[in-house]
Order: sequence, then structure tokens, then C-alpha cells
Amino acid sequence: MEKTSLKFLALGGVIGPLLFTVTTLICAGLRPDYSHIHNFISELGATGTPNADLMNWIGFIPSGTMISSFGLSLTLLLPKKILARSPSVLIIIFGLGLIVVGFFSCDEGCPREGSLENNIHDQISGPIFLCAILGSLLGLTFRRLPYWRKLWLYSIVSAILSFVFLIALIDSLDSHRFTGMWQRLLLLTLFLWFGIVGLHAFKFWHSRILV
Repeated sequence: MEKTSLKFLALGGVIGPLLFTVTTLICAGLRPDYSHIHNFISELGATGTPNADLMNWIGFIPSGTMISSFGLSLTLLLPKKILARSPSVLIIIFGLGLIVVGFFSCDEGCPREGSLENNIHDQISGPIFLCAILGSLLGLTFRRLPYWRKLWLYSIVSAILSFVFLIALIDSLDSHRFTGMWQRLLLLTLFLWFGIVGLHAFKFWHSRILV
């Protein structure tokens, strides 16, 4: 793959999260009864709900595609070692997972048990969050690379913070109190990391093209 293409694939880490965030805000704004504090983001794309297609086809699916592209750029950028590349592969899986949950919407309210489509959505959602968190452990690889070293500590802190938010999210599932807040804090931490690393990767590929 040409370096120019890889440069723009890296920007998927910026554009994907931005698109997802904007789409979420728009869809939530069209639902007066929706709460960012208590409701899942997936409820905006739930089967049979207003503007579900907008959330799924403009939010989940294209954002997942761009995040997977970002992960691919990182995979090709990092040393050809399994331990170095494994976290970036997990980012690709996270992006692919977003695409899947966009195709397989949850039922209204995103219950734990429901239709086959709902159950597929539910079974995919949890593991892909964990993939993204483990993906941010790229900081362990960054520490050994001069160009990336300044991001290694930030990456580890992001992984720890996002894991704490995931635990809080899981703990809130029975009560549904603050579930939306914990999910958004989790995604904010991960998306910010994607964006910062994506821009850094973009600059890296750009410098390689100019050489």
C-alpha cells in the first residue's frame, strides 16, 4: 500500500470518532425523551426507533470503517513483531465491531435478552470495548520507539482510565443509573486517544513521504 494512502488512513482515528460523536449528538437531539446520562448510545439506533437509520448508517458503520482504517495504518507502521502489532490489530477489531453493531441493532431499550439481532448486538458490544482498551496499551510499544515515546505514558493512563470507566459501566447495568455517562466517559477517553495517535501517525507518514 502506498505511503500516501497510509497517511490518510491514519486520519480515520480522528474523523471516525468525530463523525460518531456528531451523529450521536444529532440523533439524541431529535429524541426529547433521551438522556445522555442514563441511556446507551445504541438506543439511538435501536430497531423501530426514530432516526435509527441515521445513527447506524452515518454513525456506527462509517465510523467503525474509519477506525479500522486507523488501526490498519498503525499495524503497518509498527515493527513487524506480534507483541508490537497485536494492540493495533485489536483496534481494527474494535472498528469492525462498531460496523457489526450498526448492522445488528438492539431492540428498543437495549435489553439483555431479546431478538436474535439484539443478542448479537449485546454479545459484540462488551468485547469490542475491551479490545479498544487493550489496543491503547500500544503505549508499551511506543516506549521503545523514539518518534512515539512521548505518547507512551499518556497511552497507559488512557488504558487505565478507560478500564475504570468500563467497570463502572458494567456495575451500572442493573440499575441503569449513570449508564450513559460511564459509556460516554469510556468512549471519550478512547476516542481522544485515537485522535491524538491518529494525528501523530498522519505526521509520521507525511514525513516519510517527503523523504
